[in-house]
Amino acid sequence: MKVYEVQFDEQAFSQLDDIAVFVAARDNPLSASRYIDRIITFCQGLRIFPRRATERTDLAPGLFVIGFKRRVSITFTIDEEKLLVWITGIYYGGQDWESNYA
Repeated sequence: MKVYEVQFDEQAFSQLDDIAVFVAARDNPLSASRYIDRIITFCQGLRIFPRRATERTDLAPGLFVIGFKRRVSITFTIDEEKLLVWITGIYYGGQDWESNYA
């Protein structure tokens, strides 16, 4: 079984920070921190069988997208030679992630 390394683009980390601020303002900082931890854990789970996501080559070569808890869309690419999953974006609450790849 292949096991991939998962890495995050700087944009994805920035988006996680934005999500944390948004959730903390509506709930509390502890809830926001736990939510971000769950998103990161979910992303790390792509180490095993990342192709379970939806491939979106209509938007960009090698682009995949997967949802988390009906509120988050996670975009990534896979490098089969390096066994690497590269998280390119984490979009919250219906953000138009597709326009970033058009």
